[in-house]
Amino acid sequence: MTIHDIVTKEYAQITAPMSSANLKGCHEVQNLGAVLSYTRRYLWMTLMEVQEGDPVEEIKVAPEPATPEQLASLWEYHETDHMTEG
Repeated sequence: MTIHDIVTKEYAQITAPMSSANLKGCHEVQNLGAVLSYTRRYLWMTLMEVQEGDPVEEIKVAPEPATPEQLASLWEYHETDHMTEG
């Protein structure tokens, strides 16, 4: 899986070996669909560094507010036309 940053032109790529599924009462194509769905899900989670919640270790922390510099950068990005060719 490859994800591209359209602003910086950087990209990140991640791969994983394909596995198989043998779900009871399912056809071969359904097993393939399950493998593809879970592979895609876990590739996205790995690529974006997302972890499923762990209720035992979950800590409720409020995010820090954005700095004025961050807000200005976001506003500048919002005001720029990003639909150019190239």
